[in-house]
Amino acid sequence: MWNLLIGSGGSVIAGGLLYLISLWYNRKRLSDAKENEYTQLTNNISILNSKLENLNLKIDNESEARKNQFNNLNEKFDNGFERFFLEIDKLSSAVSTNTNSIKSLSDTIKMNSNSITKFNDIVLTNQNKLNNIIDQLGRNH
Repeated sequence: MWNLLIGSGGSVIAGGLLYLISLWYNRKRLSDAKENEYTQLTNNISILNSKLENLNLKIDNESEARKNQFNNLNEKFDNGFERFFLEIDKLSSAVSTNTNSIKSLSDTIKMNSNSITKFNDIVLTNQNKLNNIIDQLGRNH
């Protein structure tokens, strides 16, 4: 009878032991599955963070390139504007010089016109005197 009890007790103990091992194993598997899922999520987050960092680098590089383009264009614009005003100053100086030359030429023309008028008056006076001398010579002969 003891054999029966020990035999059936052994089965119960063995069954309980199997149940505990099975329970531990299932919990371990569940824990491993959760740990694997956690690891997978952590890896996915790391991959996403890496992609975001790469995107941010690309955006930063593109932004820097655009900023450099803007600065270059702005510098060219400033240089062009500066050259534009330098050319305007040159033109203004040339116009001023030409205006003074034209005024001087106009004054010279007026002076020459006055001289020509005086010369014409002298010629006319001398012509009249010559005509008078010719008339007097003609009457004396």
